[in-house]
Amino acid sequence: MGELAAAEAAGRDVLLTGATGYLGAFLLQDLLAVTTGRVYCLVRAADEATAMERLRATAEKFGLPAPDPDRVHPVPGDLRGIGAVCASYRSGELATRVGHVLHCGAKVVFTEPYREIRHDNVLPLVELLVWMRGHGIRDISFISTVAATAPAVGADGRHLETRDQALDPQLGGYGASKWASERLLERAEQDGMRVRVFRPGMIMASSRSGACNDKDLIWHSLASGLAVGAHPEDDRAMPMSPVDVLSRAVVELAVSPASVARVYHLVDERSLSMRQLFELLAEAGLPTRAVPLREWQALIADRALATGSAVLGATALYELEGHELAEDGVQARGWQSWLRRRRLSPAITAEQLRAGLTHLAGRVDEIARLLPDLAAGAASGTELARSGYGNG
Repeated sequence: MGELAAAEAAGRDVLLTGATGYLGAFLLQDLLAVTTGRVYCLVRAADEATAMERLRATAEKFGLPAPDPDRVHPVPGDLRGIGAVCASYRSGELATRVGHVLHCGAKVVFTEPYREIRHDNVLPLVELLVWMRGHGIRDISFISTVAATAPAVGADGRHLETRDQALDPQLGGYGASKWASERLLERAEQDGMRVRVFRPGMIMASSRSGACNDKDLIWHSLASGLAVGAHPEDDRAMPMSPVDVLSRAVVELAVSPASVARVYHLVDERSLSMRQLFELLAEAGLPTRAVPLREWQALIADRALATGSAVLGATALYELEGHELAEDGVQARGWQSWLRRRRLSPAITAEQLRAGLTHLAGRVDEIARLLPDLAAGAASGTELARSGYGNG
């Protein structure tokens, strides 16, 4: 990764990767709220104008304010080749202005093996670190994942909130790529770089607006279950938290000197199962009946074949085995004091789930066809009024 420059960079601005993704869009807004300088955003685009338009479109998609053009500076380029992009942008401007990198960009695909996904998730980090170290840019905050951790020996199978993580042989390519990236960061900080690692779990709808990720399989599964009127008797727990609480924590903790060399599991201390999520939806007025997991999958598959729905088709591939996790299976102590100071909660509520589905039903035709009542409510605004949600 090259030598770390003896002189520390004088820049105080932030370079953000992944700003056109779901979490990245919220991170950009929180960076603008918490910091005062420029935020440079790496965006896959041919030029700065196109890159800025992508940032605006992403903000609009998730009900966020348009990026401030006086402070947000798009950097056209790709993760692959990020080192050259950083070096060449506006004749080397980033090296003089950036003091902190928030690296959120990644290829989030769970079906590719490590040997493929490393080209997007690991090798670009090497390039980024080489560029940073050569210019004395010492602060980096890295978005990893709870999926990069393993059950700790002697901890009753819990995933502990420690930087030191064994490589779990059951990790998929995505989790392994984040695990390898964390090891690179450990190496990079040995001679003076300041590293923070943030591990989200499942990133759920905004607790303020209900905005959620239409590409996330969890929402496809919830919509599909409501469409067939059934939910699976599946008690495998999943760690999760709302995107807005998670994003604010990342940004505020990243700029705190106390977070250096630490790792945070940014999830609720209570993980939820698919059964529990549907029970919450029932509390929000969207009841379903419980059926065995294989029967539920068959119901989804039959409806998918009958309708040609891509959402139902994706849900029909729901994993039937593996990923066993207890309700308290992920330790998440690190951000508890921050949560208390901000009077925030990472718990997923019934109304958040309903608001998330309403958000999707109002914007995604496939979901609207599965959930016509929620789509109609979203169009009229009655659903947001019912839940007390808005765009704030």
